[in-house]
Amino acid sequence: MPWLAGVDAALLVSASCGGAVDPHIVTALVERTGGNPFYLRESAQLLASEGALVAVSEVPEGVRDVLRRRLARLPPPAVAVLRLAAVMGRDAEVEVVVEAADTDERGVVDGLEVAVMAGLLTEPAPGTVRFVHALVRDTVYADLTELRRARMHARVASALRRRHPDDVTALAHHFARAGSAATAPAAIEYGIRAAELADRRYAYDSAVALLSQAADACERLVGPAAEVTERRVDLLGRLLRAQVRAGRIADARATRQRAVQAAESVGRDDLTLAAFTAWSEPTPWQTRPYGSVDEPVVRALARLLGRADLDAATRCKLLAALVVAHRQPADERDRDRRVAGW
Repeated sequence: MPWLAGVDAALLVSASCGGAVDPHIVTALVERTGGNPFYLRESAQLLASEGALVAVSEVPEGVRDVLRRRLARLPPPAVAVLRLAAVMGRDAEVEVVVEAADTDERGVVDGLEVAVMAGLLTEPAPGTVRFVHALVRDTVYADLTELRRARMHARVASALRRRHPDDVTALAHHFARAGSAATAPAAIEYGIRAAELADRRYAYDSAVALLSQAADACERLVGPAAEVTERRVDLLGRLLRAQVRAGRIADARATRQRAVQAAESVGRDDLTLAAFTAWSEPTPWQTRPYGSVDEPVVRALARLLGRADLDAATRCKLLAALVVAHRQPADERDRDRRVAGW
């Protein structure tokens, strides 16, 4: 149970902010701080100065300093294990920590026990440890260097793939953050699978985030330029469709432009066709700024439509894209109507 909750927590947060605070934000701060009065007050002051987004995602400096002093009193092996657990998230499965660690099982268990006795971890269920509140986990994780963080994510991803091969969302997360050429293919594979799962659950924004991670991982692929570009165009097409389903039309337009540029960089008309025809999702919204003609897109589409080997379905998709790109500005449409006597 949190130290402070409900009315008591709301009173403390309101007093620190100088006015009433949204109950949902109070609840989020209680969850992050475990209701610890000092941590809650520091988070409330961060809320007052920086806003809700910062307050529920960052650790106040005063809290960070206190936690760092507590961590400094732990033996180094315990800190190493705690760092690995932090990479896994707020909760960590002990068996996965053991498999991902660079020490033996006894060293991992000893380190976790020290953290439990120090009040930094709890044991909510057999075989699971949990950071006592999110601020501890965030502090440990934020103090890792990018190099160490990436290598730990790679070790956790490998352990998870052996123990939980169907947990595609967690695997996509860890392989994406491993950030190396060696892990890029796995990051792409699991990113696509996790995005498909999110899409089936109508979690379109989550699908966009997962495919964005996969597209970033594609930049780290090593291989022939044409093959890498083919993979990239396919991923950007998937991302584009997810963005349309999420209602993020401006982002989808930018993604299509990235796909077209990637295809044209290797001189592959088949990839340029794939980039332009990836927009297969219907949308009631205007897909480009009002009162403008997308001249580069018009020229590219006109060139592609001049090919004699297009099938009927592809030609129809290109013509639909051309209609949108070549739609006249409003003032020109009005002029044409006046000339025609409409």
